[in-house]
Amino acid sequence: MTKYTHWFFQNFVLRPVSWSLIHLFYTFEIRGVENLVKTSKPLVIVANHKKFFDGFLVGLSFPFCSRFFPFRFMTESLQFNGTFSEFMRKIGLMQIAYRMCGGFPSRRGLGAQKATLRPLKYLQSGQAIVMFPEGQLVREDELGFFYPGAAVLAMKAGANILPIHIFAKKRKILVRIGEPFFLLASDPEENTALIRAKIEELMPKIFAVAPDEIPARRELEKI
Repeated sequence: MTKYTHWFFQNFVLRPVSWSLIHLFYTFEIRGVENLVKTSKPLVIVANHKKFFDGFLVGLSFPFCSRFFPFRFMTESLQFNGTFSEFMRKIGLMQIAYRMCGGFPSRRGLGAQKATLRPLKYLQSGQAIVMFPEGQLVREDELGFFYPGAAVLAMKAGANILPIHIFAKKRKILVRIGEPFFLLASDPEENTALIRAKIEELMPKIFAVAPDEIPARRELEKI
């Protein structure tokens, strides 16, 4: 598929379908859209990973026909916990849907050099890549371990980085878009720590404190 096919599919097929389904089951809120005017492509969009449809949430957080479309994002063929999602994966529909949406295989386990070839090519051609540095779903409220892939890609391509935090609790989803930034250090680990810190700054304040300082969570749904 060409990037024009992905652009059409993401804006005119995926967007209305995912918007309808998400609003049917969740209260969905977006904050920080004004930060999008401060950045440009090539762009690495980094977010924490809460739901298997986080890629769709990121897409819905951008305006219709945004100049950043089409997004490209890494996909996995690992086993899903959900019965329906795992069934879709086994019959191949999940992989087809991901590819139609702009996904590409992560090639995990083949080494950093091979794993970054395709996304680096996309960035060098001036596109936007969505990455989840945790590399897996993290159901807990706090952030998980961050892998250096996003930092390495941004360093190689000289790309902007746009941090996004996804909050998901019961039927509430809140997406916060942060301010874009560049990586200035030459150490991937230092840059990865910076990416994690930027996403952590976007977390609801109730989770941005030490565990023993977290108040009772009966007001959680009001965040």
